[in-house]
Amino acid sequence: MISWFRGVIQAAEDTAEGVRISRAIGRGVRDLKNVKLYQQRGFTSVPLGSEQALFLQADDLVVAIATATQDKPTAVAGETVIYANADTKISLTKDGNILVKGTKVTIEADTANLLSPKIGLGKDADLGTPLEKPVTTACPCIFGVMHPVGAAGVTIPMVPSP
Repeated sequence: MISWFRGVIQAAEDTAEGVRISRAIGRGVRDLKNVKLYQQRGFTSVPLGSEQALFLQADDLVVAIATATQDKPTAVAGETVIYANADTKISLTKDGNILVKGTKVTIEADTANLLSPKIGLGKDADLGTPLEKPVTTACPCIFGVMHPVGAAGVTIPMVPSP
């Protein structure tokens, strides 16, 4: 017999085998332990306690196939959002923009390439290439040339020469 039911996650953890829900309450009365949460390839997240999950039961096998959260940010048709909460997210818009929202953005890579004909500096900076910005400070780098600072209140960190 196959049945579907909703439950509330009590605790979840990420294991070497993938995300596993350590404990959940199904249908308000059933105590579920070590239920595996199946997710799409290339995506992983660990749900918080008190979030809802959709469970599938086939005889003795019980798996969670989806979770729902109250702090999911809203999206529009054609948009994809990767989020941890409403204040930390990456939005891929239908018109090709990528919007990153968070208090800190860290990129870890052996090589990082930024290919763009225009670069905006600052929260509401006008778009323009860096050389179109006013040059307002000298840089003590190995090139010894003047560099643009960008929008008001925005500082571009410069690495001093050895």
